[in-house]
Formats: sequence, structure tokens, C-alpha cells
Amino acid sequence: MAVTTRTYEQVALEEPTAGWELVDGDLRRKPPMTMEHYDLAFELAFAIRSQVSHAEYHVRCDQSRLRSGPSYLIPDVFVVPAALVEQFRGRNDVLEAYSEPLPFVAEVWSPFTGDYDVTTKLAAYQARGDAEVWLLNPYEPRLTAWVRQPDGSYVSPVYTGGRIALSAIAGVVIDLDKLFGRE
Repeated sequence: MAVTTRTYEQVALEEPTAGWELVDGDLRRKPPMTMEHYDLAFELAFAIRSQVSHAEYHVRCDQSRLRSGPSYLIPDVFVVPAALVEQFRGRNDVLEAYSEPLPFVAEVWSPFTGDYDVTTKLAAYQARGDAEVWLLNPYEPRLTAWVRQPDGSYVSPVYTGGRIALSAIAGVVIDLDKLFGRE
């Protein structure tokens, strides 16, 4: 039996630390991850946060949700314009979930969720129209970045090191060698 979005939002609000996602009507708990996974996600979020103004952007790390049609997904890292956050301020009766395309979303590959991230989550972020979507692999230090083009298509360069500028957030540069602990 499919779970409705209303039921999902109620469950997610009642268990805010459980990491519930909704994928096409199926309730799914985000599993615990490895130290490498959590460390890479946190360091990426911190690197971005240290380069943006909180008045312009908020950075989320393994919290909040993105809505794609009937699905609610919890990315490892995403950046949301500050203006969109205001609708949730002071509200404990509303699930923080964004339907609008965002400038940046990232997943960190995990042996537990790797296939799901690639086939379900990354495809959903692109369908939403998010400007830049990253998949980082902490075990084979590599970044695959999908960057939205003006015609709606994505180009997907692969990087193994160096300094990468975010395409949709001016002035943010991520040092992959430092992020992957090679510096």
C-alpha cells in the first residue's frame, strides 16, 4: 500500500531524526553510513558554508528534504537560497522540504546506497532541474558533477583532484585534494 505525502510528512515530523524518505509511495529509512561518508559530506558542507553568506544561502548536511513529484529525498548536502528558508522559520508543524530547483545538491557514494543514489536520487535531482548535482566517492576519490545547461541537459565531467568552482554559486571553489584528505 502506497504511503501518501500527507502521511509521510506526519511520520517525518513525528520522528525527525529517523531519516525517513518517501520514494514513489514507499517509505524508506536512510541507513547509517560509514565514517568516510559522514566525514566527506560534513567537510563539503563546511567548505561551502565558509564561502557563502548566510544572508544569501543556507547549507544543509543530511537534514531537510527535497521534493521531486511524490518523492521526498534527503540529500547528503545541498545549498538553498536564504529566501526559500524563511517559509519554515518558527514552524514545527511543517516539514522543511523544497520543491524549487536548487543551485547545488550532492550525494556521497556509499556501499549501502550506491545504486539507489545513482538510479533514483541523482535522476530525481536532475528531473527537478537542480543546477549542479555532485556524486562524490570517498573510496575511489572521484567526483562526477552534473551541470545543467541552458537547454535543460546536463554535462557530466569527472574529476579526481584539483580546485572545482561551483557553476551556480559564484565564488565557491572546492579543493578536491583537500576534501579527499590528500593535502
